[in-house]
Amino acid sequence: MSKKIIICSDGTWNDPEQLDRGSLVPTNVVKLARALALAENPDQRIFYDPGVGTGNSLDRWTGGLTGKGLIKNLFDCYGFIAEHYEPGDKIYLFGFSRGAYTVRSLSGLIGRFGIDKSLNQQQLAKATTSAATGHVAETRTEEIPKELQSIKQQYMAYKTSATDEKQKAVINDYKAHTDCYEPDIEMIGVWDTVGSLGIPLPLPRYRFRYLTMLNTWVERWLLGRYRFLNVQLNTRVRSAYHALAIDENRKAFLPTLWKKDPNAPAGQILEQVWFAGIHSNIGGGYADAGLSDNTLLWMIDRAKRHGLAFDEAYINRRINADSFYGELRDERKKLIKKLLFAGCRRPITELCAEAGVDVVIANSARKRVESRICKTAYTLDDNLKGAACEPNF
Repeated sequence: MSKKIIICSDGTWNDPEQLDRGSLVPTNVVKLARALALAENPDQRIFYDPGVGTGNSLDRWTGGLTGKGLIKNLFDCYGFIAEHYEPGDKIYLFGFSRGAYTVRSLSGLIGRFGIDKSLNQQQLAKATTSAATGHVAETRTEEIPKELQSIKQQYMAYKTSATDEKQKAVINDYKAHTDCYEPDIEMIGVWDTVGSLGIPLPLPRYRFRYLTMLNTWVERWLLGRYRFLNVQLNTRVRSAYHALAIDENRKAFLPTLWKKDPNAPAGQILEQVWFAGIHSNIGGGYADAGLSDNTLLWMIDRAKRHGLAFDEAYINRRINADSFYGELRDERKKLIKKLLFAGCRRPITELCAEAGVDVVIANSARKRVESRICKTAYTLDDNLKGAACEPNF
């Protein structure tokens, strides 16, 4: 029987145990994983990948503020797919923030290199059942398994190649020596991909010249090693959905939209919709989840269209969208964050034009902006007022 392999990758400092205002506040990645109907649908196999910087105190800061852990998370997810994939299976990828970077990179890795057939059934990571994520497999292994070192080395060689010709040579060399499956990705669903490697950049600027010089060096190193090489949606992805924040006002949190590949198959679906809220109002992690639950229901609706089964009782009990009155946060409200993060409204029209995609505004965001009783940090300009509308959310 064919399976549905589902990867859920969380954002920086995000895991099922995180708190906000004294309450447990799982992100949309965790909620979606918990909402899947597993008992009734044993063909749905789920892997939950905790966000970078969710280990000990040192890992929290080194992982959260640098690229440490990005490649590890990527190959944890790849390893789970490689261990379980068989021809005819469908692959689904979900991620928030840096987890969005992970699954978008994962789709590129699979699209370019395929899945090594020899890795099937090899127990690449010690997957455990986590009560916190509702019987979802996850891993906390310290190192990338030795069986994945070859593909990791080839992938890093690909990413650091200076020309298209060298990149193609890396892929061709790998495939010449490796028997691979070359599957399509059934669906990718992401919430607010930030920056070109899932980490807010530029880093804070200081009054002290040497600290600013250090930051500049760190940024160049991070971007050179981890950044998206290509923001075009891979042609092996059948459908992709991206929920984006209208109200995010931190310059370092500019989003990375997908571009449509001109060689994409005719039936490929790409939807990128702008919702009311800032970064975590979209992907979850606040005590008031009214806004993020709305984007979660949108993503669940799309996932159902592509064959995933959900526990409706859980959805009715745990997901309470309130896109009209849901609290809109402002992360620059505190003085320290104003000093760390320069302010900048998202140039939505320009970002969509650069990506070559239409601006699509959620109907709930329109209603919120038009109302005089809902707090919102954003006023839709004339260009956005005439934009396309997602009518149901």
